[in-house]
Amino acid sequence: MAIPMVGMAKSAHSCSIGIRRRRTFCVLSTIGMLQILLVLLLVAFIGTVSLIHLLNFLEQCTNGCLALWIGIIPMTG
Repeated sequence: MAIPMVGMAKSAHSCSIGIRRRRTFCVLSTIGMLQILLVLLLVAFIGTVSLIHLLNFLEQCTNGCLALWIGIIPMTG
């Protein structure tokens, strides 16, 4: 079990080692990190847009409810 762990530890620091195969691994891991970052940014953007739409909807609903209450209160009172 210790041998794969040593191999993984070596591959984690492969960016500073000038071996071609490990350099390719370094580039691939960088691309992977960029893809994850891009997906996270996309999710954050979509979440923000959805939140803005939800807040607008709630604001319109609240305004409608207030107008309804303002219309009902004089009739009941």
